[in-house]
Amino acid sequence: PNNLLLKNGEVCHYVDRAIYEKRTVSKKHVRKNTGYSMPGLFKGTRVRVGGGNSEYIDEVKYSTIKGILYITAQRIIFAGGADGFDRKTADLVAVRPYANCIELQFSKETLKLFVPDGNLPHIVLKLI
Repeated sequence: PNNLLLKNGEVCHYVDRAIYEKRTVSKKHVRKNTGYSMPGLFKGTRVRVGGGNSEYIDEVKYSTIKGILYITAQRIIFAGGADGFDRKTADLVAVRPYANCIELQFSKETLKLFVPDGNLPHIVLKLI
């Protein structure tokens, strides 16, 4: 491919359009008050009665990024603007192919890529 800069001795084995489903998790702080306060006996003091609790809620958002998926002998590259990625094939732990998707699991993250045929990149990764 003309748009990809390959390293010395690197050969590209797979190129196709793909959609990367990016998952972002943010923690949201929710506080619930059930108490009240009133003036204390001395000036500048307050007495608080009751209580409240706070909890953290994980807010999950999914976004889709269109781009091109490249699989070389050494790397898996998704060129999709600012949200693209470049991972080494040696760091790949597991691959799950689907009819229209492939999930690539690395040590701490799972990447989900929608491709026309999920079995084709799986076969290419097995051959590498």
